[in-house]
This record gives sequence, structure tokens and C-alpha cells, in this order.
Amino acid sequence: MTDEPERDLNSPANQNQANPESPDLAELLLQRGLLEARDVELARHYQKRLTARGYPNSMAKILVELSLVDPYTLSQILLEEKTQQKPSPPSAPETNQPAPPQNQASLSSARWMEIALQTLQQLVAAPNLFELLHHACNLLLQYFAYEYAALYLYDEPSQSLLLQQQAPAPGEAAPKPIGMIPLSSPSPLSWSARTRQVYLSINDNFATSLQPGAPDGEDHLQACVPMIADGNLLGIIVVRSAREETISPPAVDALQAIAGCLASLVRQHRTLEATREILGELSAHYQISQGYAQAKTVTEVHRHTVRTLKQLPCHATVLFTQKDLWQEYPESEYEEPQNPLLQALRLQQLSPAWFQDQFRLQDHLLIRLEPPPSDLAPSLITAVADCGYQEAAFIPLRDEQRLMGMMIIGSEQKNRLDQKMLQYCVGLAELASSSLARAQALENMQRQLERLQVLDSVSQTIAAEIDLEKIYTVLHQQILRVMGEVNLIIATYEPETNIIEIPYAYENQQVISIPPFPLGEGLTSILIKTGKPLLLVEDTENKARELGAKIIGAPAKSWLGVPLLVGGQVIGAIIVQDLEIEKRFDDEDMKMLSTLSTQVAVTLRNARLIHQSRQKAARERQAVEINQKIWSAADIDTILRTALTELGSALHASHGYLQLRNSDCCGASQPDRKV
Repeated sequence: MTDEPERDLNSPANQNQANPESPDLAELLLQRGLLEARDVELARHYQKRLTARGYPNSMAKILVELSLVDPYTLSQILLEEKTQQKPSPPSAPETNQPAPPQNQASLSSARWMEIALQTLQQLVAAPNLFELLHHACNLLLQYFAYEYAALYLYDEPSQSLLLQQQAPAPGEAAPKPIGMIPLSSPSPLSWSARTRQVYLSINDNFATSLQPGAPDGEDHLQACVPMIADGNLLGIIVVRSAREETISPPAVDALQAIAGCLASLVRQHRTLEATREILGELSAHYQISQGYAQAKTVTEVHRHTVRTLKQLPCHATVLFTQKDLWQEYPESEYEEPQNPLLQALRLQQLSPAWFQDQFRLQDHLLIRLEPPPSDLAPSLITAVADCGYQEAAFIPLRDEQRLMGMMIIGSEQKNRLDQKMLQYCVGLAELASSSLARAQALENMQRQLERLQVLDSVSQTIAAEIDLEKIYTVLHQQILRVMGEVNLIIATYEPETNIIEIPYAYENQQVISIPPFPLGEGLTSILIKTGKPLLLVEDTENKARELGAKIIGAPAKSWLGVPLLVGGQVIGAIIVQDLEIEKRFDDEDMKMLSTLSTQVAVTLRNARLIHQSRQKAARERQAVEINQKIWSAADIDTILRTALTELGSALHASHGYLQLRNSDCCGASQPDRKV
């Protein structure tokens, strides 16, 4: 950092020179309701005092220092003002820089997230920390079309940010690097590191430049994004661009997603280096780390951990949590897990929640039967003894404080679990935990992208569709795509008749037929009466009874329903359920179904109106044709037979009876005529 005074284009003098017609910043924020009059007076008074003492500062800096406006909000406002005033830039000269995504200004959040996912998928295979950071800088330039990207890592002993990698775009000059930035320094990077917040700026409108050496007269949008994993600061991503759309909120959201996953990768590689120091020249460890780096799913991470632990001279088991139950990952998808220790834990009712409490203040549990420990639950000691172990170590796999799984190392001999093996297993558990967190983050991002794609696909498909059967089929396919194999019910409700109809029902992998029924006291009826989403994922039978619902037959283990609303009126419902698994659905599934229901409700209402209109028109047309045939009949018998035949055909009747009562003009009855 340099002590040279910084050029501040937000100072009153420079603001008037740069743009005489630009409004006062404080007045602009006051007009937008972000400041009160007394806040403006305080800021101006503080600015005058600093100027009188020989320390002139821009109004933007004053507002941030006094905590009247956060930098992110202020940057966005200045960016909007700049967009309205800035003339169209001249065409850029040709360079060898990779072409940015087309129409970046109109890119959706889903597209930015897809770009972020593509970036991360190429980073996970980096063999070491240097390659990871080097590749990350280049990918940011390639996929986001930035002019400059740099990566700083946080060094805790020195309380500083250390420059690791920087890369300018082809044809751009690299700014003079700042190798070390103390956290206490007044720089954007330090502020972002201290507050753990994104810092956005425009180099001639707000704050100081992120990097010195930017040419005078050029406007650059700059961003500092903290890399945080488990609440710990790992580093800062710094980017600079002349394109405003690449620092838009959706682009910043995607950049934050990359920063979070990159932090997990950095921590993973650091854990790898620490483990190498502990294990010395152990060549197999490199293969272990490579396996974790290449594992892209939670299942692959677990199976790689199982294969690694099999090399130990002890019994090893890897368990994972599922709905507060322990499950075991086999080494391959063709192997059925049969572990006596898993059965013993279930028999002694030692659930993940119980172990979560035990691991709260320690990184492992070590049990030796001789002498028996007195500070542990007897049920855990019994479980170890039932497996024939003399000693066993329980090591958690966790993300922050959430227990994701557990490694169990057991020995039938005494004193096999020495300090060196425990350190190795604890280090392996940390590496596996980091890989699991990264894999889960990628899977969560993939699920989020799939949900957005489902919403977009359904919206485009049903927007102009009037065939109800096609609407139901498309909706079913997209729900199965995100939620997997679940039972689906689409219900419609007629307030005039108080009848619920089930036009589409899918259960046990087949479409079934459910007859209409009146509005009653079941879960579907309660959903339609309240007009609010309903999520039951555990103890559904008792919770349904608490809601006043009557249960007929075996209840579903997980039940999720959302109403179909048009103009505040319920016209039906979408219901998904799982008959066997609890906690099958979550709040994200409910949000997705609620969003889908808004589009589906309007489409169903329009399709039903068109269907009803067509039915009415067809009946009227059929009535006209029947009348024409009757009028063309030559005698009474032909008229009666024609009427009976045509009405029977229109009504799909197999039998018909028509009786004509005859009477003469004087009122005397004549014999009836039957057809």
C-alpha cells in the first residue's frame, strides 16, 4: 500500500469538473429515502471538519465511515446513475481474449449459475493449490469476460492477505501487484475481509481503486468477494471489468457461489498439505488426495473413503446420516453392506443426534475396554464389545457443526490404535469432510439449476397449451425430474358443486383413476379449505389428526400439497407423497411447487374454460343437426324414430323409449303411440 493521497472523483470539486449537472450524492440518497435529513447534516458537518483539518474526503467515503450507508448499496446506486449518464462506448479493438457470453445484459440468474457450475466443474480436478488458483483466475477471465482477476489468500499469523495469483485479459496491461495487504489497512480488500461482505466500486465514482495503476480517465467496475468456508475467511477474489453487466447482481451472486466452493477447495488442498507433513513420505496419500479431488458426488467421496480405510490394519466402517438414522456406504454399488457394528448401534439406539452431542467438544471418541471408560455411555461400550473389538475410535465427518457421517476404526487387539494412526484418521476425516462439503455444494447448485430449468420448461410448455392431458403429463415429468419417483395427484375443485375431482393420479409407477368425492375432512380437503401449502414429512398420521384430518387407510410417510389459486380462489391442488420414506420433501420442494402452481392454475383455468366452451358449442351444433333431421322426416313414425335414434347417439344410450300421448280436438283420448 502507498501513503500517497488517492484521487477522489467524488469530492465536490472533482464532481463539478467531471459532471457539472450531477446531483449531490447526499441529496440523491435523501430523495431515495435511504437517508434522513439529520443524517445528511451530520455527514456534511463531518466532511467540513475533515476538510478544515486538511483531510478532504468524498461524501461517499464519509457515508461509509459513519455507517450511514453500506458500500454495496451505495455502489449499486452509483452504478445506476452512471448507466443513465454514460454515453455508448466505442467499439473495442480486436484482441485474443475469449469472447464473453452473448447478451450478458439479458442473462438470467439461472444462466449465471450455469456458468458458475461450469467453472467449478473444471476446478475440482486441480491437482494442487497452485494449479487451482491459477486455473481459477484464467476461468474467471474466460467465462465472465473480466479484464483482470486476482486471488488473495488469508494468512492468519501475519493477519494479512497475500497475493497468490493474478491474470490480466489478453491485450490488457497487468497492474502493479500488491503482495501483502494487512487486514488493518484502509483498502477495499481489507474491508471485504473484515466484514465478510462483497465490496463493489467504480474507480472514478466511489472509494479507492482495488489495484493501483489503472489508467486515468477509464472507468472500471471492481469487486472484492470474500472466500468463506465454515465461517472462516480463506481469501478474497478480486475482479475488474469495464462491462457493467458482468458486475450485475446475478453475476455477483454467481461469483459468490464460486467463492464459497473455491474456499472449500482451498481448505481441502491446505488440509492435504498438512496431512502430507504428518504422514511424511507415504506415497499412497497422493492417490488418496487425488481420489477426493476427482470425486464429484457425495457417493463417490464416501466410496473413496471406504476404499482408503480398507488399507488400514484394522476394521474400518464409514457411516452417513439419513433422516437421523445411520446408513452404510458399500465400497461399490454392487456390494450389499452387512456390518455388525451398524446393527449394534441401531440395537443400542445410538442415533446421529446422540453422537452429535458427543462430538460437540472433541474431534474423536476413543474407547478401550480395558480398563473400561467411566465417562461414556454404557450402551456405546456394549456396542463395541458386541462386535468383538478391544478398542474403537469414532471420528466425525462434519460440515461446520452439522454431522454428515462418521468413520469407525475398530481393532480386536489392544493398543493398535496409537496416536499416529489416530492423527492419520482425523486428518483423513477432515479431508473427507471438506470433499463432502464441496460435493454437497455442487449437488445443491445442480439441484437449484434443475429447479430453475423445470420452472422455465413448464412455463414455456404450458403457456399456450389447452390440452389438459398434455399439461398433466408435462407437469408430472418435470416434478419427477427434480423430486425423483414420487406419487402425484392433481385435484380440481368446483365451488358450485363442492366436489373434488382427480383428473390425474400417479401411484406405484402407474396412472390410476380416483372417482370424484365431496369436500370433506381429508388432507386434500383441508388444503383446499385453507388455501395454504401443507408439508408433513414425519409422524404424518398424528400431525394430520392434529389438523383435524380423517385418515383412511395407510398414511403417507411424507406428504406435500400446494393449492392452485386464481384470483384468490382455490380451483384445485397439486399433491406429492411418499408412502415409505419420511422427510422426503423440504422447504425448497414446497417453494418450487408453489411457484409451479401459480402458472399451472392459470393454464388449467383457461384450458377448462376453452374445453367447456367447445363442449357447449358441440352440443348446440348436435342439437341443430338433430332438429334438421327431425324436420326432414315425412311422417310421425319417422319423426319419433329419428328423434329417439339421434338422442340416443348423442347421449351414448343403448336403450330408449319415447311415448306420444294423442288426443283429438274435443279432448277425447286416443290410443298412445310408442316407439
